[in-house]
Amino acid sequence: MNTSKNGPGERLVTIGGTFDELHRGHKDYVRLAFEFSTRVIVYVNSKQFNATQFAKGRKKYLARPYDYRLEKLKEFLQELEGENPLQRIRYQIRELHQFDDLKKDYLDNPELKEVYMAIVSPEYYADFCELNRLREARGQSNFLILVKQRTRDLQQDISSTLVREVLHCPSDNITTRTNEPSQTDAVISV
Repeated sequence: MNTSKNGPGERLVTIGGTFDELHRGHKDYVRLAFEFSTRVIVYVNSKQFNATQFAKGRKKYLARPYDYRLEKLKEFLQELEGENPLQRIRYQIRELHQFDDLKKDYLDNPELKEVYMAIVSPEYYADFCELNRLREARGQSNFLILVKQRTRDLQQDISSTLVREVLHCPSDNITTRTNEPSQTDAVISV
């Protein structure tokens, strides 16, 4: 169910990502968000955002088209609704064009005034700490930051890059980067 209103006692959690090659790690990430919330805002990176992250070395590939990724994510969210019909899942999907859009949401959007938690991957931890500092400087409440480590299988991280390599599917004009992105030093994990 796609809803957007904050209600009394609501726990709003945000997550985000490219969600390319929707795999077990993505599904664990989405499920985790619903465990901590009554409502989730899912930011899905646009083609433009993904290209920027690729250029900065934060992504190793250019993702499939946004509409394709959005469709697969919505299909999974519908599956989640079917898994537990007694628990209504409430979510909203937002396209993220650049990190400044996220910053504006966290600082200026009244809907996110009382955000409870952001669940992020380690490479975005410092960015979300900065969002908390900016909120605090404005007299806004901080939100919890939960860093979700990558899901591991057979001693390696499950990622869209790995899925592509295993399936040998560098299709749709997808480029793969070979150098490793830098990792942040300050990491908490679940």
